[in-house]
Amino acid sequence: MVRAAEDPAVLDLDAPALPVELCRAGEQPSWLVAADALLARAALVARGSSDPSLSDPVLQAVGVLVGTGDSAAPADVHDSTAELANLLVATADVALEDALQPGQPLAALVETAGLTGAEAAVLALCVSVELDPHRQSVATYLGGENAGPWLTPWSLRRVVEDEEIALAVGPGSGLRRACLLVPADDRPWALTALRPHPSVTWWLQGDQSPDPALPPETELLDVAGAGVARLVVVASPDRVRRLQAVTAAMDATGFVVCPATTDETALDAVVRRASLSGEAVVVEVKDRLPAATRARIERAFHLRWAITSAHELPLDDLPRRPWQQLAAAPALAEVDEVTAVFADDEFAAAGLSTSQLTASQLDAAATAMAATGGDASAALRRIAAGEIEQLATRIRPERTWDDLVLAPHKLELVRYLVERARHRHVVYGEWGFSPLPSRGVVGMFAGPSGTGKTLTAEIIAGELGLDLYRIDLSQLVSKYIGETEQNLAKVFAAAEASPVVLFFDEADALLGKRSEVRDSHDRYANIEVAYLLQRLERYDGVALLATNLAGNMDTAFARRIHVTVEFTLPDRAERRRIWERCLPPTAPLASDVDLDRLADFVDIPGGAITNAALAAAFLAASANAPITMSTLVLAVKRELQKLGRLIPGETPS
Repeated sequence: MVRAAEDPAVLDLDAPALPVELCRAGEQPSWLVAADALLARAALVARGSSDPSLSDPVLQAVGVLVGTGDSAAPADVHDSTAELANLLVATADVALEDALQPGQPLAALVETAGLTGAEAAVLALCVSVELDPHRQSVATYLGGENAGPWLTPWSLRRVVEDEEIALAVGPGSGLRRACLLVPADDRPWALTALRPHPSVTWWLQGDQSPDPALPPETELLDVAGAGVARLVVVASPDRVRRLQAVTAAMDATGFVVCPATTDETALDAVVRRASLSGEAVVVEVKDRLPAATRARIERAFHLRWAITSAHELPLDDLPRRPWQQLAAAPALAEVDEVTAVFADDEFAAAGLSTSQLTASQLDAAATAMAATGGDASAALRRIAAGEIEQLATRIRPERTWDDLVLAPHKLELVRYLVERARHRHVVYGEWGFSPLPSRGVVGMFAGPSGTGKTLTAEIIAGELGLDLYRIDLSQLVSKYIGETEQNLAKVFAAAEASPVVLFFDEADALLGKRSEVRDSHDRYANIEVAYLLQRLERYDGVALLATNLAGNMDTAFARRIHVTVEFTLPDRAERRRIWERCLPPTAPLASDVDLDRLADFVDIPGGAITNAALAAAFLAASANAPITMSTLVLAVKRELQKLGRLIPGETPS
């Protein structure tokens, strides 16, 4: 850094004794000292050679720049202009050399942006003019009123006295390649304003805030990299594994992770940020690498770039410059990675094994741990919530075994399904049984509507301490070819990330028998069924299928189903037990209510009994009276009407 003299002399232009160190040098960076010296020299030379009527404001501005103060103009310079100009040039050379020493802000920017010495000088001049109205006065004088308070290609040549200096701001310059200068306006070339982007000015002042023009999805990773690669390509289904491969291959202080885009303004901001910070750029590609992004990677060759994607990109998409293909680690998290976040007993309690999470899912779970107060089970459930709730409805289990009325042998099957899910880690882990094709549990509930299939699924989820997700087939099934499979893939991928129970209600709409192919519709319908068969077989979680028409299900599902429970209409004893559970002890029942008579009245499913009991309660509440037998019978008749069934004691008209 250039320092002020210990006893600085006041500038006397009649008897110049200007030291190389300017009086203001101790108060500002060396690159500003160099800019001040060059601007002052150009103004004095212009005054002495072509404009003897240099205005007082400009003289005062020159005085400020060279250290004589804000109010006093330099003394008469008729005979000393040339000597003073030489001293100012020497000062600029020394200051600029100091500014480019390692550790200086400008030097770091010059290195990361790949600038030449001339480009560094131009950048220092342009930024300095942005910072000080005195410099803007000098720039206006040098460029003329039509140029405005900035340097232009024409006035820049007066400052540096180099015919080739305009190339430092041309389309092929490092300043343009690194997006450090604001794009040129539509004025003539000689009057084009040379303005640094505001983020460059702020950066050199010490404010390194992210540029608002960066793509909204941009992530700044404060991770030190290693390696020597300049352009790498990596494909992996897991994002964390992709980033790990990149950081291991590149020597960088950090990484700008952004999506591939066609937005030129956003691409400018990404290149500029990396040029200022020295960070490497990671471009995340979802489908194809846009031509605009590819061209920017080819142009900004001074940066380190990485192109990542979930799948291998076509060679035609990749930049036309040497690149290195990286191999990512397997997507599944290693045991030591999992145990660094969760204890083994937490996984066992959640019904999971340490081999079920991918690296990205583990990273998300670690983030959720802080939000859930360290509750591992809640953190794991939180992973799936954002993705799966777009295609499924979450049911938080509240009902228990006491709410389920089933024949003993059927209830035993349901309990077996729970125990199978609960002890998977023992059988497949500790005892060494083969988990192929998966550790999952698939249950089938078949029977008429209202017989307790959804209730049973909720109880199973509650017993396992998991959330139940009922798949909304209206959101899942699409008329467009391939979208149903994509939606299914999203559901299973999200469900595998955390311990949840998937419940496919009305599953026969999706899992019908495959048919002979007569047209394209049959072919793609069969593909959907085949995909779900394969996905169920590989699913490591708990999946429950419910159907009203078991005979319509494809026979290939039988091998994938571990437990099948047939739900039938309840018999008399079961109906009485359901009525008893649906009428709580705190409800105001009239003395004439006879549960035996209600059970004998008509054979209806448990869901209809629940609805009838609730409807009778509202009828009684509206009449401000207790629930009577007649109210209950009326509610039952209304349920029968909804079901399209005959009401006892009535004949069709």
